[in-house]
Amino acid sequence: MRSYEFLPHTADIKVLARGDTLAEAVMAAADALLASITDLSKVQDNEVIDITIRQPDLETLLVSALEELLFYHETEGMVFKQLAVARVEEGPDGWLLHGKAHGQFISGHLIETEIKAITYNDIRVEREGSGWIVQIVFDI
Repeated sequence: MRSYEFLPHTADIKVLARGDTLAEAVMAAADALLASITDLSKVQDNEVIDITIRQPDLETLLVSALEELLFYHETEGMVFKQLAVARVEEGPDGWLLHGKAHGQFISGHLIETEIKAITYNDIRVEREGSGWIVQIVFDI
């Protein structure tokens, strides 16, 4: 089961996300990012964007996946309701993430927080017990 919580931070948004699987932990981190940007109850999910990321390590994979959501938000005027990660797997060249971002083009939505960047500050992606945790900071 995926979940997230906001942790104390002096200037930015710090998140600790959990999931039974690595894919769920990444989705929980995306949930926190998207909920920071706008009220998700007002977002429709009638537009779908394919997301495929390849990176050499898990930390870079996580940052790249979340940056992809920010990229579409900033360049295409999209807000997302969720990132549905179909798979995260390790291969000979590193890690692969494939999923779909569900959302809509902005039409009268109040953007609550402008996220400038996804940072590597205090980043963690690791197994914890039988699940996974992700810690990430969003620069605002």
